[in-house]
Amino acid sequence: MQLASQRHITRLNVLSTSVRALLVLYVLTASRFTSLFDASPEVVQSMNATLSKPLLRWDVFHFDSIAQHGYQYEHHWAFFPGVTYISRFVSQQLSSYITDVGTLTAGCLAALMFDGTITLYELSLLHTRSRHLSFLSALLSLIPSSPVTLRLAPYAEPFFTYMSYRGDENCSGMLYCAQERYFLGAWCFMLASFFRSNGIMLAGFIVWGLVAGPLLLRRKVHSQLLSAFILAVYCTLLVSLCLAPFMYHQYTAYRAFCNPPSNLPIPPPVWCHRSPPLIYSYVQHKYWNTGLFQYWTLQQLPNFLIASPPLMLIFSYAYHYFKHGPLKKVFLRGSQSGLESHPNPLLCVPIVPHAIHAVIFCSTLLFVSHTQISLRLVASMPFTYWAAAWLMIEHPSWGKWWVCWSVLWAITSVILWVAFLPPA
Repeated sequence: MQLASQRHITRLNVLSTSVRALLVLYVLTASRFTSLFDASPEVVQSMNATLSKPLLRWDVFHFDSIAQHGYQYEHHWAFFPGVTYISRFVSQQLSSYITDVGTLTAGCLAALMFDGTITLYELSLLHTRSRHLSFLSALLSLIPSSPVTLRLAPYAEPFFTYMSYRGDENCSGMLYCAQERYFLGAWCFMLASFFRSNGIMLAGFIVWGLVAGPLLLRRKVHSQLLSAFILAVYCTLLVSLCLAPFMYHQYTAYRAFCNPPSNLPIPPPVWCHRSPPLIYSYVQHKYWNTGLFQYWTLQQLPNFLIASPPLMLIFSYAYHYFKHGPLKKVFLRGSQSGLESHPNPLLCVPIVPHAIHAVIFCSTLLFVSHTQISLRLVASMPFTYWAAAWLMIEHPSWGKWWVCWSVLWAITSVILWVAFLPPA
């Protein structure tokens, strides 16, 4: 088994490197023959790098501006500082060897180095005990629904995915939790939370592993009062660690906007008087009009259609998993024996927290957010590729359609990105 796994890892390394190289060539070639719908990148006078110029699109403007000048505008606070930290750090390190390395170029190079393909394979193998399923899932992850933002652009996605999958050396936050090494898992999730607000949802894997999972598995969960109290405190501390970057970001904004110098006669913004005073939800609603059903208009129907394939895939697999998987026995039959192992690796017990996380996250994207961003956000979840593998194995005809759509959409999305056309 070890030898076969090593062969899989070697192949995945070669394929992942090849895919990234082809993506770079495709983006550079497409940028030479595609006209810009929005000429904003052309007005950036300092932008002369061959690699970074085709990637100056959408949120990259905000990330690069923050990396160079800090949080100058209110809407900047919708973007977490992780990308800017890495862009600055890589730029400073490379400046000793290469002259005039900007933060944007540095961010692109950093994004290329952050690859979670191997860790997805290892995580899948640990959960499912199936080399075939693990290899298939990792292969399918090489054709994500947003290849540029996941593998090349200095967006939050490549770093968030890497930290939540991988984090440190050969393990990840999710992999650490699967190994019941929750303290290290919490640290990896904390790093991931520096890049995206939805990093706080990763704390659910800590809660599942320490509390919810053992209860459903009918393990002996510290029946003594003192032991239960210590476990509760430990779980709370680890969850707090996962939430710390989000809270620090909000606190920094509160200090900047709600406690201005006394010599500035500027009233604080309205969100300062809310409870809790969160700038993130405020700017998301003010500048992006997010909120429950806010995006459900006839004009946005094309964006819903564009985002429908991955969302339908995830919801379909989640429905299948909850209907036929280990949770059915506990909740529908009132079993007292707890969760039991399932012979089908696609219905194994360790996938339970991933399924719950995927349903909650995708429901948020569908009902609250700009739904088309699902194309880049669901690419960061292992559940997406397990769902694709499920389709390939149990519904081969639909699986072929999924692969065809993934390839065609990957090709199309690069053209849309280079032309500065939605979806972002």
